[in-house]
Amino acid sequence: MKDMIMPQISHLHLAWKRYLEAPLLREGLTIKQFYLLKRLKAKGALYPAEIAEMLFCDRPTVSVIISNMEKKSWISREKDEKDGRKWLIRLTDEGKSALESSLGIMNPLEIDPVETLSAEEVQLLNRLLGKIRIHLEEKL
Repeated sequence: MKDMIMPQISHLHLAWKRYLEAPLLREGLTIKQFYLLKRLKAKGALYPAEIAEMLFCDRPTVSVIISNMEKKSWISREKDEKDGRKWLIRLTDEGKSALESSLGIMNPLEIDPVETLSAEEVQLLNRLLGKIRIHLEEKL
């Protein structure tokens, strides 16, 4: 039984991601791109290393995400004035438009995966998942 917990968590995560991402994909936007557009709007600019940490991906993956978004003119890349070795990623007007239109297609959640649980079960699940997360973070 113990060896089934992480595969179940992984399956739930992927199913939930697919559910959330489906309306975005119809507009040519991934959930990571959507989240990045939202964060850039809030922050103004981010370094690729910050984006990698925020999106839970490695730097090469972030480079691909940035390049793809740059091709669509959603973001721009510019040298950091304080440190010319670094690049800053900024939201463009096209990126703002893409974000605004995608906010309009994100329907309120029709599925609540947790609704099958009682309040006590939700509390217990939150506590147990938090315990697992802390253990993993301590090992990384």
